[in-house]
Amino acid sequence: MYTQGEWSVTKHPSLDNYLVVLLGDKPYNDSGICRVDYLSDKDEMLANANLIAASPLMYEALKEIVSDLTDVGDCRVTNDSYNLAEQAVAKAEGL
Repeated sequence: MYTQGEWSVTKHPSLDNYLVVLLGDKPYNDSGICRVDYLSDKDEMLANANLIAASPLMYEALKEIVSDLTDVGDCRVTNDSYNLAEQAVAKAEGL
């Protein structure tokens, strides 16, 4: 289980070297998912924050793909690709 809804990235309201991942367009105090710290590269910080914000959508997409492919006998997805998607879904589910 994770916080349902659209996750977005914005600047921290009071700390210059931080980005935050929020739930929708609610204020930080009401909807903060996580804070992403600036380490050495601001572009990397933004990329990390965007990846975190996209993770619920990627999780749902992978889960649907794995489910669909489980029901298909002959498909063009390699076993390695399918196994990687299955591992990603399991990791997201804490398994």
